[in-house]
Order: sequence, then C-alpha cells, then structure tokens
Amino acid sequence: MIKYEERFCDITEYVSVRHSATHVPYIYPHIHNYYEVYYNISGAKGYMVNGVFYKCSERDLIVIPKLQAHKVVIEKDYHRYERCIINIDDRLLSVLEIVYQSKESLDWLTSDNKLPKKTTLTETQHQELMRLIDTYKTQKTHDDALSMFAKILSFLRVCLADCKPPEYMDKEAISHTDRIMMIIEKEFNSISVSQIAERAHCNSDHLNRVFKMKMGITVKRYLVLRKLAEAQKYLCMGKSVKEACYLSGFNDYSNFLRTFKRYLGYTPGKFEGREKDN
Repeated sequence: MIKYEERFCDITEYVSVRHSATHVPYIYPHIHNYYEVYYNISGAKGYMVNGVFYKCSERDLIVIPKLQAHKVVIEKDYHRYERCIINIDDRLLSVLEIVYQSKESLDWLTSDNKLPKKTTLTETQHQELMRLIDTYKTQKTHDDALSMFAKILSFLRVCLADCKPPEYMDKEAISHTDRIMMIIEKEFNSISVSQIAERAHCNSDHLNRVFKMKMGITVKRYLVLRKLAEAQKYLCMGKSVKEACYLSGFNDYSNFLRTFKRYLGYTPGKFEGREKDN
C-alpha cells in the first residue's frame, strides 16, 4: 500500500506516458517537479490547481504547470475513470529544444507557469492521440521513443493552439470535503484546525470525522503533509532548508527537521542535495 505521504507529494523527476482506467480515484492534492499533461477520457468532472476548482468534461486536455498543487475531482456515480497522463521533466525539455531547434515550439507547455491551460479534443483528435501513445509504448530504443514522444508533443501543440481559459466549477458541484480542502489550500501555512472548522461552519470533532471518513487522515495530519509538500516545492526551487521551513509554515526549525524525517524518511538536507545532483 502506498503511504499517504508518498501519494501527497511526488517530486521525482521523470518522463512517462500512462493510459489507464481505474476504479480508485486519486483524491489527494499532489505536487510534481515536472509538467503534467492530463487527458480526461471519462469519469472526471473537475480538477483543482492551487485551491481553485475548474470544470472538466470528457476529452478535456489540461496542461498543469510544475510545482502547483493539484488534484482531480471524480464524478460521484462514475462507473469508469479513464485518463491519460503525460509527465515531462526539464531534462527532457532541454533535449527536445535541440530536436526542435527552437524553444518556441514548447511555449504551449512552459509559458505562464501558474495557470492551467485547457482544450477539448474532437473524436478524431482523441483517436489520433491514443494511436500516438500506443505507438510510443511499443518503441524499443531510446532514440525511437524520443522521436515518437516529440511527435506526441507536436500533436498536443496543435490541439492547444485554440485553448481557452478554464471555467470554474459551480459551487454546488464541489463536495463538502473539497470545500474544506479549498479553505485549507488558501491558508494551510498559517491556519489552525479550529479556524478551518469555524470557516466550514462546524465544530472540530465533526470536521475531523467527516474529513477522515473521506480522506483517511485527520485534518491535522493533512495540514502537516501539505506543509511538507510545500517545503519540498521550495527546496526544488533552490531555497535553503531554513527558508523552506519558514515559507511552508513551520515556525520551529528543529520541529521541521524532525517532522520532515519522520514523515518522509530522510532529512531536508539530503533531499536538497539529491535534487541538486539530478
């Protein structure tokens, strides 16, 4: 079983293409140190980026900037959740810039690194994307895979040429737990459990009971994990361990070091060094 901590924040840099269907929705916000192209084939009704919930329909293609907390919102009565995810790290982008001989060819991915981009594929575009991905997964050599991956990105660039600003989800479509998460996301580095309960118009016991039933962990534990995810983000951005501590909402440096090691299994100093080596 994957630990909550590992599901909450994935900072591993890699390149992958996944096309899968599952009956287990990924409900935790998470942060990547790479770009994510998320394609909803069926089952998702929305997605959250940095505490803002946006609408999502079948065949919606979404570009999520790196180091932005995000999660998908699954239809309540879904029967099949199917999606395709393409992850792209900075090292691959450097190689692709040589392949394309131009940085502009990747502007659709790297420009405006705070807001998501969205477009809806036609049925024909959907079939072509699935064909390209299936072909990519059959490549036997690194060079062939890279060439095929470049074709996928070229295709996505064309699809996103007419992207539109994402629409906000209707308030009534956002679940009670997601509303609590929205409150947390806005002020997780300074808000307390009692303050969250007050803003959610309930007492702390009820808040924890509802949240744990849906998320599997208490609000207090979730706040710690969210702060740790933010600390990892700042470390990825090149901040010092001390800067990451205070920017993410930990007020006690010694406690931050102990908590980081206890939850994640290694010290922030080792994380920082490992990232620099990559």
